[in-house]
Amino acid sequence: VIVHAASGQGKTTLAYRFLHDKFPNNWRVSVIAIEDLQHALSIATALSGHANAIQAPMAVYIDVSPRDANWVDLVGQLSRHPFLKLLVTIREEDFRRANIAGLFEYEPVDLEFNKEEAQLIFNRAQEASLLSDILTFEDAWHSFGEEGPLMEFVYLLTQTETLHHRLEGQITRLRHEVREKNLSPDELNLLRLVSVATAYHARLNTAALLGLVDLPDPGLTLKL
Repeated sequence: VIVHAASGQGKTTLAYRFLHDKFPNNWRVSVIAIEDLQHALSIATALSGHANAIQAPMAVYIDVSPRDANWVDLVGQLSRHPFLKLLVTIREEDFRRANIAGLFEYEPVDLEFNKEEAQLIFNRAQEASLLSDILTFEDAWHSFGEEGPLMEFVYLLTQTETLHHRLEGQITRLRHEVREKNLSPDELNLLRLVSVATAYHARLNTAALLGLVDLPDPGLTLKL
């Protein structure tokens, strides 16, 4: 089963909840990262050997990292094993990029956050007294912009502001600190570089990144 959706729709949370509810602790395995093809083959060998030894159904959860193409090799190796049940969560753009047609059989699950689900979450939050100052669902849905990821809607219900406004406020505060010379301009530049890389689901080498900016205390900046 491959669960695919945009970031923030709750794919990982849904997968962990399903595994917790449906499989005993000793019969579920999570694969966090696949470094390369050789690593994928090593994982496949280890899991197949373990499944052959216990002769019982096991759940293997694969949370695909951004731009990770090696998950296809791992799933291809494990998909035909009679005792391994595979659950994959993947971002929409990586799912569309992967060329898996004909490699193995799978059932896709497309997560879409819609108004009906938002209403259900609002009602449950209201019953649990978790709502902030929002009075009605229509107010919440309108403030949300009537579209976006589930994670941001939950944040709006409990924090009285949108996640976008919260992040915007944090950036504005940092810019004021730079203007008042309480922060180095390169501290904001570091954040800009990381943000652009994250938007494109890239990874940056920390040492190389710090070589591009002039920071008086890099460790403290990263902690901030």
